[in-house]
Amino acid sequence: MRTVSSLLHATLMAFFILVVVTPASIQAQRPGGAQLNKSINGRNVGLVTEAYNSIQTTWFQTRDKIWQTTNASGQVVGTYKEMGRDEWSVYLQDNRLTKIQIDLWQKKVYDRTRGTEGDIIKASLRSSSTAPASAPGSGNWTAFTMDNKPYYLRSVGMPAERMNVYGNKAAVRANVKVNRALDELSQTFRFVSSSVPGVYLLKTEMGNMFLSVEHSRTADGTNIFLNNLLSGKANQQWYIEKNAQGHLRFRSALAPNTYLGIDHQYNIVLFNGEKGENMYFTAEPAAGKTPSTQTAGRTNLGFPNHTMFDNGLNDFGHNDGWSSIKHFRGVGDVNGDRIPDFIGCGTKDVFVGLMKKDLSLRKAKRGLPNNLAYNSGWRPNLHDRFIGDINNDGRADLVGFGSNSVMAALGKTDGTFTSAREILKDFVNSKGWTSERHFRTFGDVNGDGNLDVIGFGTAKVFVYLGNGDGTFKPDVITAHTSFTPKAGWSTSKHRRLVVDMNGDGRADIVGFGTNQVLMAEGRKNGTFGPEIPLLNDFGSAKGWVNDKHERAVGDVNGDGKMDIIGFGYHKVYIALGQGNNRYATVIEATGDFTTKMGWNGKDHTRLVADMNGDGKADLVGFGNRGIVIRLSRSEGSTMRFGHVLMPSGLLSDNRSNWMAKLKDDLSIKDITIPGTHDSGADYGCPDPAFNKYGKCQDWSIDKQLKQGVRYLDIRLNIEDGKLQNYHGRCDQREDFGSILKTITSFLAANPSEGILMRVKREDDEESGYKDRWDQYVAANASYFYKGTSIPTVAQLRGKIMVLDNVGDLADYKWNSMNVPGGGYKITDDNTINDRYVKQFNRMVACNNLGSRRSKIWIIAFNGNALDWNSLPEGASWGEEVGNFFSNVGNILGGVVQEEIGPDDVADEIVPKLTKAIGSPDYNRGSYGVVCLDFPTPKLLGLLIDTNNMESKRN
Repeated sequence: MRTVSSLLHATLMAFFILVVVTPASIQAQRPGGAQLNKSINGRNVGLVTEAYNSIQTTWFQTRDKIWQTTNASGQVVGTYKEMGRDEWSVYLQDNRLTKIQIDLWQKKVYDRTRGTEGDIIKASLRSSSTAPASAPGSGNWTAFTMDNKPYYLRSVGMPAERMNVYGNKAAVRANVKVNRALDELSQTFRFVSSSVPGVYLLKTEMGNMFLSVEHSRTADGTNIFLNNLLSGKANQQWYIEKNAQGHLRFRSALAPNTYLGIDHQYNIVLFNGEKGENMYFTAEPAAGKTPSTQTAGRTNLGFPNHTMFDNGLNDFGHNDGWSSIKHFRGVGDVNGDRIPDFIGCGTKDVFVGLMKKDLSLRKAKRGLPNNLAYNSGWRPNLHDRFIGDINNDGRADLVGFGSNSVMAALGKTDGTFTSAREILKDFVNSKGWTSERHFRTFGDVNGDGNLDVIGFGTAKVFVYLGNGDGTFKPDVITAHTSFTPKAGWSTSKHRRLVVDMNGDGRADIVGFGTNQVLMAEGRKNGTFGPEIPLLNDFGSAKGWVNDKHERAVGDVNGDGKMDIIGFGYHKVYIALGQGNNRYATVIEATGDFTTKMGWNGKDHTRLVADMNGDGKADLVGFGNRGIVIRLSRSEGSTMRFGHVLMPSGLLSDNRSNWMAKLKDDLSIKDITIPGTHDSGADYGCPDPAFNKYGKCQDWSIDKQLKQGVRYLDIRLNIEDGKLQNYHGRCDQREDFGSILKTITSFLAANPSEGILMRVKREDDEESGYKDRWDQYVAANASYFYKGTSIPTVAQLRGKIMVLDNVGDLADYKWNSMNVPGGGYKITDDNTINDRYVKQFNRMVACNNLGSRRSKIWIIAFNGNALDWNSLPEGASWGEEVGNFFSNVGNILGGVVQEEIGPDDVADEIVPKLTKAIGSPDYNRGSYGVVCLDFPTPKLLGLLIDTNNMESKRN
């Protein structure tokens, strides 16, 4: 059987021609004024134009995967084969192995000859009615027309003898360009204060970084573009200051009386040329200058699609510069609200992400004034860091084993830390301790309720007993003679932990050795007992090493016994604790967080912690794009983890107005619309017998809309005169008035957007429903689309279009849609994969109809093992309610052998669909309304991006 991803590739490639930059009919204006209409075999093709001095080159896609270049006279001067593409770029190569990147985002071309490192040279492209003035070191401007607008193009900073514009050395979009007005940037960095003037120092932190400052207007209002390119080296330093006229300007910190550009308003542009190198710069007060009233700090302008904290701080992910070889990341309750928070010791600052009980991020802040970060000299290979409550105040503290002292920063109720202070002068670098050879941590060894300091030295394990107030007794205890380098233990191969494994209230040593997992029990006198073998697995002899794998302990099934967890190559493996230091045979738990999925010990951090307070240890990963969580739903020996969660505060709101890019006259039936099934079912079911089936979403409706969802599936039950949000018989604790307020507030803030809202009855009572509905609509009448035909984008902007399968709520009927005819129930004969393949094929069929598409298609990927969640075409409320009650009996009678809920279906479908659509081979198209349980930000973004280039506004 062909895989779904191969079906996507084969089918979509057969039906679509990608227009690369501009719509199908493109006119490019030559410098001499003659129009260039390029047609190959009678078919217009896409083009990208570059120029250096007076030389203009145009790139055409002449046939499938073949591109050619022409000079200004239209003569073909080069032929290239397409080697790959993504949503940003097309990658080409000619017979000389010259590699080309056509940047669809910036409409620029970069190339790199074989063996060249690939320095980035920026090509400047601006629209202007008059030719801009040239500047020293820059190429001449070349005029042409694109998208019916006049443009001038030139290369910037390129030596006269160099004709190539070099690109990034990896076939990925690493050279992202981000523009922000400097006034806006000063807000981001807090360069200046209205009450306290200051001069700030701009510093780049990494190599291969370029800063272009573009002056956008002169005093007389004419357009002039001055480009100044800093060399691509680390430690560039420029003061940002205000001149006498109040304009911001750049003054060199290294060359006296040297200024960047002239004193006017600027745009600032950063881009880099290495895969994995993000663009950071810092702003800090210059020596002797008054700082701003707000702390200046580090920001990342590298990749615009990264998830970000709501105040612009980065999200602890590797793609934003975090790595375990430079930084420390962990989990602890910093503010004492009994909810775990995220802590990261970064390059310049310590960051804290405060969490709420629903696993959304309340806020992120810089948490430590005198910090334990990289730029303060802290290194993972030298200094261990620990998160835990050392003073028994209920708040997690941050402790670092430094060069000369052990330093502790105490957690505060506002989610920050106090300045770090010295608590101990042992176990430090100056006394021969390093993280490369030794291990240092905390744990309550003697069971008195106070954390003690434990150091695994060269030949012995030592303990300082804690006093419970953040201080420690002066005498060191020799606690053990094993688990040390002299006994054969290595920090590269073996893992050592200090945790209470047997439930006696005292912390034990757990060591993942060469062949076994070993334990030494904590004693009341502060020492440890003899080694006890726990398990013949997870050892280095079986391939477990720290730079690839992670090993941990935690109670994943909530039975009160500690389990042993290993993040392996193919799977996460778990050995369940059985009591009395006995462990069951290792079983597979999940394929996430594994080496095969791209996780490693150098870039990422993986751990287990109870994130939602249910007594079960969950899987937590600091990955490439940020923090991800899989909540444990394990019972007994059945290992089950929920779908991948990203704390909602980490989600970007940059999809709040994606429809603004669509053409007004486009029909709604001709675009791809991300949607959710049972959109309001983010609460679930209070009855544990049905909780697995009641919850379909992690995000509130407001968060769904901000992530790009434009189709909502709303289920309502009339209750005490209100239309209440239900899923089956599970009250979601929100009434329709609250839902409408969320939607209308979103539309008021984002008038370019439109919402499709399917309404379904979840009650069995006739009286009052329609009257109450009319009252809700009347109170929000201006927001409802009242037409009987499928609207255009313009007609839907700022409106809610109700898709009614109740019978009398709205003019547009559910049976006018193209909806699947059944198959929502997951059974032995209708598996989750069957569901996926069927709906994926409907996506392709919808797309293939093209101009023959007459209906709005609903592609419903949801499903579970209960009929009560079914949605057959034309179904009424009575059928579903009846199915619900009949299946209650089935469950209680044991007829349903396997419980499959929406989360199980999403766990399989969401990754498959993401992989298929995210393939570099996929094309744009119109796939209808794609309805999902538990969608991810990545999948929603991919669905939005499938919309045709032709559907976008010029």
